[in-house]
Amino acid sequence: RLCGNCAAKSVKEHMGGPGHKASTHIYDCKVKHVDSDGVAFFADFESRNPPQAQIHWRTTKRLSPPNLVGVVALKSQGNSLEATDLIKWGEIVYHGHSRDEERRRQNKQLAVNLSTIAADFDPDYFEEGSYVAVIDCMTFVPEWIPVLKALQSQCRARLPFDSGRYLNLMKSNPVENKNSVLNTLSPDEVASCDILTLIGDMVEMSTLEPIKEVRRDKSLRLQLVSKLQDLVTSTTLDKMQLVSFIDSLRNPVHLTQASSLYL
Repeated sequence: RLCGNCAAKSVKEHMGGPGHKASTHIYDCKVKHVDSDGVAFFADFESRNPPQAQIHWRTTKRLSPPNLVGVVALKSQGNSLEATDLIKWGEIVYHGHSRDEERRRQNKQLAVNLSTIAADFDPDYFEEGSYVAVIDCMTFVPEWIPVLKALQSQCRARLPFDSGRYLNLMKSNPVENKNSVLNTLSPDEVASCDILTLIGDMVEMSTLEPIKEVRRDKSLRLQLVSKLQDLVTSTTLDKMQLVSFIDSLRNPVHLTQASSLYL
């Protein structure tokens, strides 16, 4: 089991240039041609950390259709990969007949359909003669198409929760969770606090738009407090479960983890 620093170091080494610490499933290739259908043809591929035993291309799962691969443009052959590199997802495909693929691998040739997942892939994205890194995920594409299409759709869309700020995705502008029962009351105060007080404070302090709208009207606010009180008293929540429930209505994002940790 690795510590955080050791794990990060290991990942960085796996993403590095050719060598014994690099990933064996990252290949440096030269772009030979990309056709109008988004199929890229690569030549002279080399694993950054080749296995000691010779690869039997007819039976191996390495670079086998329809494996999922990520393709990253490189400034020069063998460049290290960075976490910020843009990955183009694709599917390894046959050049023609499947029986010819073993010979193609022996000749260090590879074909990747880059429009399987991204239907709007630009065939001019990879320049002929340039170098790329092909990351072989060793898993079948059909299993991952829905996931990757959903990911691409989300990448194009604006992040929810204040553009991701409430998800703490912006290290330059972190969110401090001050609007919490546990941050405003001591454990003893929480233990002795009655349900009506917790609910009333939540309605007044909540940053959720629906609750903000409701509390502007006194009669609606009272109805909300009353219905929440009825809901909570009809359940068998202990005090910390009650606090977690109340906190979940205070902020746009709420995390409850394990049985005794409430964030």
